[in-house]
Amino acid sequence: MTTLADCVTLTLPRVHDKRGDLSFIEGGHHIPFDIRRIYYVYNVAPGASRGGHAHYSLHQYAIAIHGSFDMVMDDGRQKMRMHLNDPHQALYIPPMIWHDLDNFSPGAVCMVLASDIYEEADYMRVYDDFLAEFARRETAWRQEWTEEIVLQHDTHPVTALPRTGTPIETAILTDASLN
Repeated sequence: MTTLADCVTLTLPRVHDKRGDLSFIEGGHHIPFDIRRIYYVYNVAPGASRGGHAHYSLHQYAIAIHGSFDMVMDDGRQKMRMHLNDPHQALYIPPMIWHDLDNFSPGAVCMVLASDIYEEADYMRVYDDFLAEFARRETAWRQEWTEEIVLQHDTHPVTALPRTGTPIETAILTDASLN
């Protein structure tokens, strides 16, 4: 399951000399995917927001090339706001994270590096659809982990651990309880 903990910042390489700074990004090297599309958002009207969607499978990095803006992210359980204002910091936005951009400074430019070309079918543009997809994936994830519990046919305890590593249940199974 994708969570807000997956939305991490990456410090891009920066070369500095008396003429100024230069930052660069190499797909498959600095970021974990080949860059298939680059787009940028600019001339955003005061008080306007952008984004307002999530993706089924697209991976992205957002960079404040000029000025600043806020990225509001939602994983279906909680929300987080991050202020971006440094052109050598990139914010990773994995699939299944609802994101809105707002609080643009005058002249702000947001550049996005994407793992694939534009595909409208990859977008969830209605928040309730995103929540429904989140619930579907969470149910599938829980089912996957439930099926991985190894059942023992004697009186040894079986402990089920979710991905967080916290014991959620201990059961004593006997041959009689399996029938």
